[in-house]
Amino acid sequence: MLNGWLAGLAVLALTLSPAGPGKATAQQLYDQGTAALLAERPEQARAWYARACAAGHVTGCYDLGVFAENGTGGATDEAAARGHYDTACTGGEMMACSNLAMMLEDGRGGSVEAPRARTLYELACEQGRMEACSNLAAMLNEGKGGPADAERAMALNDRACTAGNTTACSNLAGGWENDSTDPQQLARARAIYRALCDGGDTNGCLRLGYMLEEPQGGPADHGAALRLFERSCAAGLGAGCNAAGVSHAKGKAGPVDDIQARVYYELACERGRPAGCGNWGALLENGRGGAEDKPAARQLYERACAAGWAKSCSNLADMMLLGEGGPVMIAAARQHLRPACADNLPAACLKLGTLLADGRGGPKDEAEARALFRKACDLKLAVACDFANGNMRPPGP
Repeated sequence: MLNGWLAGLAVLALTLSPAGPGKATAQQLYDQGTAALLAERPEQARAWYARACAAGHVTGCYDLGVFAENGTGGATDEAAARGHYDTACTGGEMMACSNLAMMLEDGRGGSVEAPRARTLYELACEQGRMEACSNLAAMLNEGKGGPADAERAMALNDRACTAGNTTACSNLAGGWENDSTDPQQLARARAIYRALCDGGDTNGCLRLGYMLEEPQGGPADHGAALRLFERSCAAGLGAGCNAAGVSHAKGKAGPVDDIQARVYYELACERGRPAGCGNWGALLENGRGGAEDKPAARQLYERACAAGWAKSCSNLADMMLLGEGGPVMIAAARQHLRPACADNLPAACLKLGTLLADGRGGPKDEAEARALFRKACDLKLAVACDFANGNMRPPGP
């Protein structure tokens, strides 16, 4: 049946060739493009779609936009793609409206136009384009292109997820996992992650592992959680490697295994997880799971701290104050304690306050020191309360 149809289109191609006497309709031009595409001649397909679009074929304009955006059958041209999508969207092609909205939101092929992108997502979503509903939900969550509306964003993700959009499912489950205390919503989030994981979504496996470990949405299962972490690590997710390392280091799914923890923390660090670098450094600093290596630990703390892992900034400052794994560096330690304290690590606030009170590593500042002691006290570090109240003077580090 298909071969006969293609043969018919081949005959039509002779009639419609530039030298031929026939005048093609827009639909005929579009059919020629489809025939060329099925025959794996993308350059010809692109040319036919261009003619079909010029003749007013809306889907031809949409397909031409896809070809231009992706560089199919010729050069990539995002500005042209944006124009073709605009033409097709104006003609009522909702996939084109959705694609145009993505380009407007990201500023591809022209300037960023977030309000218009949001309007187009709204239009396409109303007409049943679930990817547009999911993208609109993301803009509503962020307040991008208009006011934020988290409640409506969740409703849109729910609708799109029910229709089978996996991105919406992931966002819906993530919203419930992070913000809900409703047992039914958490149970559904766990079920969504399980379905995503079973479908090959590695991040779904990771999130399901977190919910099994917490536990959220059902009973705890640390063994299953560890298997999911290891699975996501094997698939390349650094967060999964770090979670597996934590499970082994804390003995959550069985006996403590610092050797395996080192393996997984190293993988996490190599895959860009600052927490993995910091956790690996802690094992090296204390000789857990292998030989002690304080210089290597200090380097790992520096790496993790530079990437924003506040706990490693505090650990690095400790090593600099004590001269472990390298020289004493009080001024640098003082600087590294600041982000750690800003991240509400009370011991870091106390240590920084001590340095400021004594004028070590920089100017003396008793007023700021008292404020830091108060913060540490408010963060439930009892010893800092005496310093904050002036009952004791902190000892030098």
